[in-house]
Amino acid sequence: MTAISSPTVASVMIASFYKFVTITDPRALGAQLLAHARTAQLRGTLLLATEGLNASIAGAPASVLSFL
Repeated sequence: MTAISSPTVASVMIASFYKFVTITDPRALGAQLLAHARTAQLRGTLLLATEGLNASIAGAPASVLSFL
């Protein structure tokens, strides 16, 4: 009899957050956060404006925690 192995499921963490804060240069901050998110292999949406930010991100737990 052949053993059947179950598929490996990677652990994924999801974080949703917002913060009302003054951001003087959303484009510059967005470029920095995008670079960090790509390096950490995160997926999601990050909205930046001069009034603050709103985001939902997902990835490996260590990567999400590092981003936060």
